Amino acid sequence: MEEAPCTPNRKEEEVSMSSPMQIDFRTPVKSLVLTEMGTPASPIQRTILKAQSLVKAWDQKSKSNNDNMDISPARPIARVLDTETTPRGVRTPKTPSVDVNTSQAQTPRSFQIFQVQQEFLDKVSSQLERLLGQHMQEESEKVVIENRLKELQQNELKRQAKIEHYKVEFKKADELAQKVPVVAADASLKRRRTSTLFDLNQTQNEMERNSRSLLKTLEVERVSDADTKRRSLTNELRVQLDAKENSLTESLQKIQKLEEEVAAARAELEIAQTRQEEM
Repeated sequence: MEEAPCTPNRKEEEVSMSSPMQIDFRTPVKSLVLTEMGTPASPIQRTILKAQSLVKAWDQKSKSNNDNMDISPARPIARVLDTETTPRGVRTPKTPSVDVNTSQAQTPRSFQIFQVQQEFLDKVSSQLERLLGQHMQEESEKVVIENRLKELQQNELKRQAKIEHYKVEFKKADELAQKVPVVAADASLKRRRTSTLFDLNQTQNEMERNSRSLLKTLEVERVSDADTKRRSLTNELRVQLDAKENSLTESLQKIQKLEEEVAAARAELEIAQTRQEEM
């Protein structure tokens, strides 16, 4: 008696008819996803975890299908090439069934599903490797940006220390100017000292604003063009810092000049007092 054709079950048809490459890996994960370290996962990490779960699910399903399928060529599958309807309405094969001695055995349906699953797993694996490579590159660029931010913060601390040093010098000059009773140059000296201190405070505030703005811009910039932006911002910050440092140097020179004038006034005052005592 001729064996009936082997037809796949409904689940295998649903698996084979579905197109595995239509899965959208950009679909966001609604629930909070945590990494192995217990921290919230980034979008690229969520995509990688989702792809890994899909690969694991397909791997388990293909394994279960492999355990149940029979790919032995000893039992060929009879295929109906064409049919015709008899007067009684019964569909009968128009051509005879496939003979194992004269024709090659047909591939089982479960093996076709296994091939589709393997192709899908290969494509998912390649996409996963690409995503992992992209993620590692972004992590390395992130480390470079963090190191640059630390360097900028250290430079900012050095500038703050230099500003504090200038303030101490100005305070000393102020105390020295208050001890010298120079009547003619006292008003001019105080005005110049006040103007210099005001310029120093303005310079400090402007430097702090520019530093915060540049650091914030550097932190929120995209990783794709981080290198170009980082270089431009670093050059801009270096130019601004050089200009401010030159301004502070000029202010220090002014203070030194004021100290020289005060010393000269003190010498003149001592000479005048000596002459007065001699008289």
